[in-house]
Amino acid sequence: MLKYADCSIVHNDSMKNFFEDRGVDPKKLVTLKIFDYLIPNGEINHAKFERSVSVAGNLDVSKTQYLKDIGKIDAKFNLYGLNFTLDAYKNVEYHGAFPADEIPNQLN
Repeated sequence: MLKYADCSIVHNDSMKNFFEDRGVDPKKLVTLKIFDYLIPNGEINHAKFERSVSVAGNLDVSKTQYLKDIGKIDAKFNLYGLNFTLDAYKNVEYHGAFPADEIPNQLN
């Protein structure tokens, strides 16, 4: 699908290099220069497969308006972050807020 995109947004230079090494035109890659967190060996939380979507960040529905509609989607959502005010949706589980360098160990 990348060949059909006008551009792709990547988190950092490592991710940009990953896509370039696989033939994506570097002029189509925009780097945000974020999420450069190193996780020491042995501290990685081994993921388990689950049909779910994890959202980490500001959960203020005035800033992330799509959150108002996640109750209509047939998928489980795991939410992490500040400003959680959503009504109780059956498919949403709120896990709390964590510093950015701790989030990787909270996600499954």
